[in-house]
Order: sequence, then C-alpha cells, then structure tokens
Amino acid sequence: MANQYDVLVVGGGHGGAQAAIALRQRKFEGSIAVVGEESDIPYERPPLSKEYLAREKDFHRILIRPAKLWEERAVSMLTGRRVMSVDLKAHRVTINDGEAISYGQLIWATGGRARRLSCLGHDLTGVHSVRSRADVGPDHGGAGDHDTHRCDWRRLYRAGGCRRFFKARQAGDRA
Repeated sequence: MANQYDVLVVGGGHGGAQAAIALRQRKFEGSIAVVGEESDIPYERPPLSKEYLAREKDFHRILIRPAKLWEERAVSMLTGRRVMSVDLKAHRVTINDGEAISYGQLIWATGGRARRLSCLGHDLTGVHSVRSRADVGPDHGGAGDHDTHRCDWRRLYRAGGCRRFFKARQAGDRA
C-alpha cells in the first residue's frame, strides 16, 4: 500500500465512492484512495435493509461497483480503516493503526450515523438499527441470532420497523 495519494477520499460509503468514480470519469490520472471504516467495499445502503435483509439480493448485487472495477480504475480501497486525525498543513492523515497517509487533495465524505431511537422501549431486546452489513449479520438473518421477530403494533410506529417485520416474514422467519 502506498503512503501517499494525489487524492484521498475519507468515507467508504456512497458519497466517497461516487467522488472517486467522478474523478476517473473526468479523466483524472493521479492516484486515488478511498479510506473506509467497514471491511467491505462501498455498497448501497437502502437495499441493505430491504432486499439484502430479506434475502432477495446477494451482497455482490448491492455493491456500488464490483471490486474488479476499482482495480481496473486504479482506485485503492483502504477498507477497515478509520481516520483518527487530520493534519491539514502537512496534508496527512493518521489512521487507526498509526499509519500516516499523505495526500495532495482531501475529500471528506464520511456521511452520517443512524439516529438511535429515544422513545420508550428503544433498549429492548430485538430492537436494532441497520446501518452496515455488520448490523445485518453474515447469515442475512438480521442483527443477532433471531429467528423470531416480535411485532407490538402499539409501539411500532416507524416505517422501517414495519418493513423489517414484513421482510422477515417474507424470508420465512417466524414473527
């Protein structure tokens, strides 16, 4: 892995991926790296909590671009890394393992975090937030080891909760 890139994109989500793609589409020939916390290359978030969770699509079908494209376009994907500090004057970031990476231009595309529920019951067993593939679990069965999903209609007021319930039912889970 190089320790210097002409463009360093911090954020391995949709925004970061699109920034790298746009640079190549505009014929930028310098070196590009995308740093992302997750161990996966960039993927679409909405299908994660819908088609992927419901086992309607495999993970490779929700990738923003296949791994081969990143290689062909010479975009280094630095997955599983978190930027811990930025030195704007020195044009350098330090990542979670202590490595320093220098850059010519920095694109900050870290996106956001899922807002946690603050209502009564937010801390109950079985209440989950789906923001990443790790939240869904490797078996596509949802967060944690659940094959039964409880649905209390008096407390279920978010569309995402209803969608999760019905997708689980469609996938053959007991609810």
